[in-house]
Amino acid sequence: MIACGDSHVLSRSNVLAGLLGAMVIIFSRCGLADIIITPELYSRFIVDDNVKLATNGKKNANSIEIAPQFKVHHRTEKTEMYLKAIFKMKRFDRNKRLNSNGQKANFYGNHRFEKNIFQWNVELDNSSILSTEREATGLIETTEQRRRWQLQPQWSKQLSERTQMSVLYGWLQTDYQGRESKRLLDYTFQEIGSSLSYILSEKQKINGLLYASRYRVDESQLTTRAMGLSMGLDRRMSEKSELALSAGTRLYENVQTFNRSFRRIKLSEQSYALIFKVGWKMSLYRGQLATVYMRSLIPSGVGSMMQEDQLSLSAKYQLKEKNRFTFAFKVLRQERLNDIDNDRFLFSMSAAYIYQVKKNLLTSIGYQLTGQRFQSVTKFGISNRLVIDIKYTWGALKLDYF
Repeated sequence: MIACGDSHVLSRSNVLAGLLGAMVIIFSRCGLADIIITPELYSRFIVDDNVKLATNGKKNANSIEIAPQFKVHHRTEKTEMYLKAIFKMKRFDRNKRLNSNGQKANFYGNHRFEKNIFQWNVELDNSSILSTEREATGLIETTEQRRRWQLQPQWSKQLSERTQMSVLYGWLQTDYQGRESKRLLDYTFQEIGSSLSYILSEKQKINGLLYASRYRVDESQLTTRAMGLSMGLDRRMSEKSELALSAGTRLYENVQTFNRSFRRIKLSEQSYALIFKVGWKMSLYRGQLATVYMRSLIPSGVGSMMQEDQLSLSAKYQLKEKNRFTFAFKVLRQERLNDIDNDRFLFSMSAAYIYQVKKNLLTSIGYQLTGQRFQSVTKFGISNRLVIDIKYTWGALKLDYF
C-alpha cells in the first residue's frame, strides 16, 4: 500500500512508514499470550439527491459501501496496544467515476510506568475526497484520493496526587492524489505543547496548555507559525451534569515567498486569534444530551489555516434494550487566515434509529440534511441523504501462542 505512492510522498513519510513497519516487532517482543482478534464486516447503502453539494445541477447518487475490518487488542500488566485496519470499497449505480477504494489503519496504545504513562497513535487514512472533504472544506468537485499520515505521541507524569503534567506532539501530512483540481493543496502540520492540570476539589479541575505549531504549503510557499496559550476549568455541576470551559489566544504569522525578476520576495503578516470552548453534558434517565460551542484554528487543504466556529448538539436515547435513537445538529463557519474572500458556512442535521438484531448484528436507518454556502456564492447547496447501515461482528479469536 505504501509503495503505491510516488517517491516524493515516501521521502516525507519515511518516519511513519518505519513506525508502522516496527509495529509487528513490537507485538512479537511483548509476547502474544493475550492477543485478541475481532473481524467485522460493515456495509452502508446511501441515497443522496446532491452528493457534491452543488448549488445547481443536482444529481441523485445511490451508493453502496462494503468495508471489511479487523481489530487486534493486546494487553499486559503495563502495556495496552490496539491495531485497527479497514478496507473500504464504494460503488455508485449511475456515475462510475465516483467509485473509490480506501484504506485506514490505526495503531494506538499506552505504556504505564510507576508515575508516568506514554501514549501514542499512528494513523494512515487513504480515502476519497468526495467523503473526506464534504465537511472538512466542502471542495468535493473531484473524486481523487486524499492520503493522510498522522503521528501523535504523548507523555504524562503524575507530579502529585492532584497535579499532572503532559507533553504532546502532533505531526500531520496530507497529500491529494491526482491533479484534476488545484483548489486542494498538499500540506504539513506540526504542533508541540505542554499541559498542566490541577484538581481543586472532587468537582473541579483547572488546566492550562502552552503550544506552538507550524503549517506549511510547499506549492504556494506559505508557512504559518503560531504560538498559543489557553486556560480551562472542568466542573461537575451534579451527579448527571458536567461543564467544561476554556479560553486563550493564539498569535500567528503568515510568511509567503514569491519569485519576481530573479528576486525572492517574502511577505509577512502577523495577527492573533481568540480560541475558546464551552461544553456541557447531561445524563438522562435512558440517554445523554451534550452541546459544545468552540472556536479553533485548524489546518486545511485550501492553502491556508482556517479559523473555525462550531456549534454542535447531540442526543441519544435508549428506547428499549435492543434499540436506541440518536440525533445530531451542527453549525459551522470557516474563515481563512490569509486574504482570500471565500469563507464558508455549513449546517448539518441527522437522526438515526439503531436496532441490535443479535449480539453480533447491528443495523440502523437514518436521515441527514446538509447544506453549505461559500461567501462567493449566493445559493446554498442542499443535500438530503438516506443511510442504511449493517454491521456484523464475528466472535473474537484469542491467540495463546505466536
